[in-house]
Amino acid sequence: MRLALKFGYDGTVFRGYHRQRMGPTVEGSIIGALKKTKIMRDARRSRFQSASRTDRGVSAVGNVIAFNTDFNPRSVVSALNANLENIWFHGFSEISDDLKLRFAKARWYRYHLPKNLNRRVLDEGARLFVGEHDFINYSKRSAGDTVRKIDGIEFSETDHVMLVDFRAKSFLWHMIRRIVSALLALESGRIKKRDIAGSLKGEKSYNFGLAAPEPLFLMDVEYGFKFESDMEINRRLDGHFEKELFKVKTHQMLLDTIKNNISR
Repeated sequence: MRLALKFGYDGTVFRGYHRQRMGPTVEGSIIGALKKTKIMRDARRSRFQSASRTDRGVSAVGNVIAFNTDFNPRSVVSALNANLENIWFHGFSEISDDLKLRFAKARWYRYHLPKNLNRRVLDEGARLFVGEHDFINYSKRSAGDTVRKIDGIEFSETDHVMLVDFRAKSFLWHMIRRIVSALLALESGRIKKRDIAGSLKGEKSYNFGLAAPEPLFLMDVEYGFKFESDMEINRRLDGHFEKELFKVKTHQMLLDTIKNNISR
């Protein structure tokens, strides 16, 4: 059976996604847990794949892995959640042997920005990126095909932050973070819209910087089928996240209290 699993993780506590010898990574930790529980003995023989290899510091809500196994999907998810920290599995689906995870139908990323920025200027700049362009100036790698099509960039707000949602079939390495950096430069007045328009003509001459990785989340990777969930697994995850959220809220209260006392 070829099994696909959907999962989230806190990318800020890992040294990146792709497995490596130096320090813990998301992919390395998952493979280690699969081997420890005997669910998978060898990554190559089991044809282990990842849908998206996010930058160091980038987190995820809905990344996807796939591998061959004879284990029951629910037991696999439960075993991984019991043996991993800061990585949480919440969906599973049996898939065909020929499905390649990197050829997704759609990817959705979300970047978080402060609310005090000029949303109108950001939105005007974002429209320049929508559609098919040569993003050579927005990738760490200049080799290969740098043409991509962005289906949409949408802005919304919560009580605390501005959300920027990016949707496309695929993105280049560092592409979203470089686009965000360009939009911030536009909002601050350091560059003009004509600079962004010029950077999308395929000429390697523009560098607007690289935005921080921590505010970027991989929200979902879509393949045209639904991932199943399990009520008991979800109940356990809910309990875990309630405890973690309480810690976060307590820490926020501490910072607010110190700030208010300093301001007196």
